[in-house]
Amino acid sequence: MKFWFFGFFLPLWGWSQTLFWHPDTIPNCKKTWIVCGASVGIVASLYTYTGISWYSNVPRTNFHFFDDSREWKQMDKVGHSWTAFQQSKMANELFTWAGHKIKTRVWITALSGFCFQLPLEIFDGFTQKWGASWTDILANASGSLLATANLIAFRKQVIQLRFSFHPTSYSKQYPELFGKGITSTFKDYNGQTYWLSVDLHHLFFQQTKYPAWLGISFGYGAHGLEGGYHQTDWAIIQQREFRQWYLSPEIFFSKINTKKLGFKILFFALDSVHFPFFAIEWNKHYMKFHWIYF
Repeated sequence: MKFWFFGFFLPLWGWSQTLFWHPDTIPNCKKTWIVCGASVGIVASLYTYTGISWYSNVPRTNFHFFDDSREWKQMDKVGHSWTAFQQSKMANELFTWAGHKIKTRVWITALSGFCFQLPLEIFDGFTQKWGASWTDILANASGSLLATANLIAFRKQVIQLRFSFHPTSYSKQYPELFGKGITSTFKDYNGQTYWLSVDLHHLFFQQTKYPAWLGISFGYGAHGLEGGYHQTDWAIIQQREFRQWYLSPEIFFSKINTKKLGFKILFFALDSVHFPFFAIEWNKHYMKFHWIYF
């Protein structure tokens, strides 16, 4: 579910770059209705499909909460933040194109990612297997608030959340839990890394020849995640699992000047993922240099 919005909203964003040419300087009613109508239609269709395909065969119960805050070394929580951040970021772009001022877009950015994610928690709350999670809701809010804070402080996304993935042996050992092939990308937490990327040029080097596209990223991942929180002794889980931290250069593709629509769409999408680069990793067991890290 982390990537669905690109398949739906990215074409909408790309379409907005050609329709009626450039962004308006004052609110455009027609463009606003296009963005709102298309967004509501896309979200409604998506969650209708999700409700049928994901939840139709899951045993139901009364709405309840479930505390999963200690599980998966909080990798799932960071994933929620990343998703909400990207959704809020895209909403800001669309309403910028529609001509809305910064004061309006701040509220739209703050609410959009959080609200887009909320139906999933409602669905989970009525399922016997899971339950709604307060920490998921807080993670959703944190992603939207980061996008909003960027907008307030810099009027652009200077500090971003990004994602990368590399295949692990866990999906082969536990395919039902971690998925197979492409599905393991968003199910195998052991192979996921989330990055806090900083635009160094904007923050520190605007008056220098420092490359505008070159930033830095601080990554977070985890290893030894096998599930079984309700079956295995907590001490064993804590011994098996450990956190991983990374430091790596980052490319801000949106800083590359281009007039080509295709490249604009591509660069906008690429700014949501970490470009493979060399990286330094450290954890409680060792420190390691990676020539190329995904």
